[in-house]
Amino acid sequence: MITDPWFPFWSAQTGAALPRLYCLPSAGSGATMYRTWITDLADAYDVRPMQPPGRESRLGEAPFASFPRLAAAAAAAIAAQEPEDYVLFGHSLGALIAFEAARSLGAAGRPPRALVVSGSRAPHLRLVATPAHAPDKLDDDEACKDFMRMAEGTDEEILANRDLMDLLLPTLRADLRAGASYHYTEQPALNLPVLAIGGEQDPLARPDEVRAWSGHTAAEFDVRIYPGGHFFIQDAPGLLDRLRALVRAPRPLRVG
Repeated sequence: MITDPWFPFWSAQTGAALPRLYCLPSAGSGATMYRTWITDLADAYDVRPMQPPGRESRLGEAPFASFPRLAAAAAAAIAAQEPEDYVLFGHSLGALIAFEAARSLGAAGRPPRALVVSGSRAPHLRLVATPAHAPDKLDDDEACKDFMRMAEGTDEEILANRDLMDLLLPTLRADLRAGASYHYTEQPALNLPVLAIGGEQDPLARPDEVRAWSGHTAAEFDVRIYPGGHFFIQDAPGLLDRLRALVRAPRPLRVG
């Protein structure tokens, strides 16, 4: 039974409480992209994949097409769970949402232990300019499919299936609109560790653009570039061990 639509499944932890790992999906994706991590990281985290409206178990709900509304709702969903010790992980659009959530949750006195941003340009660089991000192209199904091909996250069989595309494209289109509406604002750097990860051949976030996240933390910063394209996280060697290392380190001191 789903009691929180934002987090439809997570591990049933027993004994000592583990830090939570909130995982925010990429554009057009849902919580399922992280479901295997619930078992794979069960020794280190209580993994909680996020399910924004408009996808998978929430397909009947309207997705957000505004970045400020999406980021605020995601942060509120996390805050409502009142986590004491947690890490934020976001891939692609999810990385920007995680970053803004870390800002707002930190300002409210509930910062994460660390932030992991994956497959994303640093926020001051904004999202990569592609035809699918142009407002006048977002109603064009073929432009959206071209974006999916470029990201290399969707099989051609799915792209050719009209019924499936009718289900998937509205959410992808809304997510791309949300991404296009993102506006970076200058604020003090985060006072928490940031790990930025990327793919060597990612057309949406080049390695130098991933490294540019270094300017957004006043604490420890690490960057790892893995083989692969935009969805390198599906089989990045050593990634899960790097995530485990985040919670083996002492928690950073919180000021104020």
